[in-house]
This record gives sequence, structure tokens and C-alpha cells, in this order.
Amino acid sequence: MFIKPGEIISISHHSINILRSEVVDVQDHESGGQVLAIHIMKEFADCMLFEGDTVAIAFRSGDNIYTTSCHIINIDIDKNVMQLVVENEEYVINHRAFERFPVSLYSSVVLRNSKSEFAAVVKNISFSGLLICSKMEIESKQNIDLKLYLSNIPVNLTAEVVWSMKNEYTFDYGLRIIHMEYSHQNVLRKYLENLKVNQEVIIQGG
Repeated sequence: MFIKPGEIISISHHSINILRSEVVDVQDHESGGQVLAIHIMKEFADCMLFEGDTVAIAFRSGDNIYTTSCHIINIDIDKNVMQLVVENEEYVINHRAFERFPVSLYSSVVLRNSKSEFAAVVKNISFSGLLICSKMEIESKQNIDLKLYLSNIPVNLTAEVVWSMKNEYTFDYGLRIIHMEYSHQNVLRKYLENLKVNQEVIIQGG
């Protein structure tokens, strides 16, 4: 995936609605991805954005709209610029075959075996699983209960930790959903449908 200066992207974070911004500079990153410098719009003033946070972006390339996860590495208020490192995975959101959606959502996690509770950020989500990021270390094959809010509606689910990966300061966990009430499945479906539409509208300047 290659994004060029001047391109318009949408950006979403767990503290904000989807916003529109412009890419002002692009550099290569040691991970093999890209570092995007984006213009901080006035709408960002009320956002709780911090270095290290996960965000989801979407952008147009040809006839397709792509979405991917990023993390913030620098916020320069004086220059009105924020730098994001783009992760390598990307997804087409305006094809019927899409499944996973990069997001940035706060969640509450409870371990079934110890009942300990901690916070995590959902980095992507589908109808069958999630990718979460947390400072808490969890063993694989555990079952966890997870609560998140989709469009201000609480959604509860139970998932199995399938895999884990240690980052510099946090851990990523791949989860397989093993139980979610039917009504909550409908909330998730509507949320993802609206997310797709909103990203397309914002990128197109609607």
C-alpha cells in the first residue's frame, strides 16, 4: 500500500467520530511500511489523541477504498502535524468480500480463570473474531469476556485467545468469538455497515 502526499484520508479513534484529513508528507519506515504526516484539523482539538494510540484510516485508490490500522508516533501541535506509522495489513471496504474492519475501540476484558479485569483497544473486528491490544499479558487458549460500545450500544461477547504477539510496550491478541447474543450480532452488523458508508462519504468530501 502506498499513499501519496495530498491524498485525503479518513481517521477514526476511540475518542472521536470519523474525521477527514490531508496527507502532507510520506516517508519510509524501518518496519517496511510508511510514516504519514497528516494535517491536524481544528476538529482534532477536542480529541484525546496520544502518541502510541491506535487509529484506523481509510483512503481511496482508483475505484477502491482501502482501510488499515496505524499507530501515532508524534503529535506536533506547533506545526499542526501528526505522524502515523501504517501497518502492513489492508482491507478493501467497498467490495462485498470484505470481512475484517480496522477500528479503534475501547473495550473492557475479564479473564474467565481469574476474574481480573483490564482495558484493551480493539484494532480490528469481524463477525468471527477480533484483534485487541493491551498492556496485560494473557496466555493463549484462555476464554475471555469482552465488553465494548458500538455507536454507544454495549455489546458483550465471549472469545478464545488464539494467538499473541509482544510489541515494544504492549501485546496484540487474536481472538475467536465463541459466543455473542443474536441481538448483539445485529448491533455489530449495523455498526460495520455504517462504518463503511461513513468512511466513503468522508473521503469523497460529503
